Amino acid sequence: MRSKQTDDFIIASGDLGPPSLTRDLILSTLIKAGDYSDESQFNQAVQDNRSVSATLSYIQETNPTCGDYLDKEVNYQNYLALKPFATPSEPWETVKNALSRPKPV
Repeated sequence: MRSKQTDDFIIASGDLGPPSLTRDLILSTLIKAGDYSDESQFNQAVQDNRSVSATLSYIQETNPTCGDYLDKEVNYQNYLALKPFATPSEPWETVKNALSRPKPV
């Protein structure tokens, strides 16, 4: 898959299970792409990253409910919350790390 990947690909289809998985894959892709120190830089990155914008457009067209969720949840606060789990390699590994964290008691 990596050899076929270009700078413009659909990150996730929105059909992975809970929409939060798709959100976290999108955010992890942004984490891997750069370090955004404020909300305006992050919002610009969401617009400028072709894969992120293509993914959000695709999901909005094919699954409007999930698309509406992502419109609200792909935000700077969730980016910051996921960032401590980031790995330098693949976005899915960041999501795996976040899912593996101990649950609060």
